[in-house]
Amino acid sequence: MIQIKKAQVQDIPFIALLWQDKLQAPWTEEMIKDSFERENVVTMIAVSETPQNGKQDCESCVGFLMASFLEEAELYALVVKKTVQRQGIGQRLLENLLDFLKDKNVGSLFLEVSVENTKAVSFYENGGFKKVGERPHYYLKKIEEKEGAWVMALVLRKSL
Repeated sequence: MIQIKKAQVQDIPFIALLWQDKLQAPWTEEMIKDSFERENVVTMIAVSETPQNGKQDCESCVGFLMASFLEEAELYALVVKKTVQRQGIGQRLLENLLDFLKDKNVGSLFLEVSVENTKAVSFYENGGFKKVGERPHYYLKKIEEKEGAWVMALVLRKSL
């Protein structure tokens, strides 16, 4: 079983490692630590409820997400370990975030995703996100080679 919970300071090394392994322009441990001190940033982790050694460690953490929020929210990252992808963990992380944001009365959630990451684009579209723009040359792919990003949005509540 997988449990979704709010990340704690001791989870920062795992988050940094997974972020560095999976995303372009990863944040450092220091940047992640700084985000934990901000009231408008939420970080959630997916943890195996049956860790092998009886305590939570990096092996029992299988995914995370991070987002900032005020009237609108921005998803900075949603990452699931490759070995456990396509098991609904990303969906559960996203659903927990959406519940959290609705409780905070946030109107919309935005994100950027590589135009070449068709699996992620499909994941977000299946979750109700719509493409609302494109950022050409947004991600550094290799030295002097860049790829574009879709800007996607999900409306959480209708404006009055």
